[in-house]
Amino acid sequence: MHLGHSLERTDRTWEGDPFKKFDFYIPKYNLYLDVTGTSFTKSESIKRAHMLQLRGAIIAILGIKVSVAEILAAKGYRTAFANVAEREGEIRFMPYSRLKVLEKNGRAIIAQPEEIEFAKGERTYILTRWTDWLKPNQFLRWLKLK
Repeated sequence: MHLGHSLERTDRTWEGDPFKKFDFYIPKYNLYLDVTGTSFTKSESIKRAHMLQLRGAIIAILGIKVSVAEILAAKGYRTAFANVAEREGEIRFMPYSRLKVLEKNGRAIIAQPEEIEFAKGERTYILTRWTDWLKPNQFLRWLKLK
């Protein structure tokens, strides 16, 4: 599978082309994919979640990335996030459509910068549970559905 990497690194503002704000475009699936990573172990993530009165390991997605995913989805593209847990050696996927369902059901929440220590500056994050993310084989099934 050929992955086309954006020509320009993602910036953290609304300026610029939304098509260049995600890391990869995969034409076969009409999919924009943004890769996030963390060096936290699951236990470190669970401790951070506990400070926010959340249970389980969490993954934070930069709010502006979710907004860009919404723009791309409105233009007819499929969008998803991939999270690489470096220390665990695991990867999980979160389609934007799944994220919206989780948000609607209260399983994905918005965290403001003052609420979490890794949200420094003017950034908002969407917090999700690790267990809500798709394993690679589940993500592949999702890709083949449409």
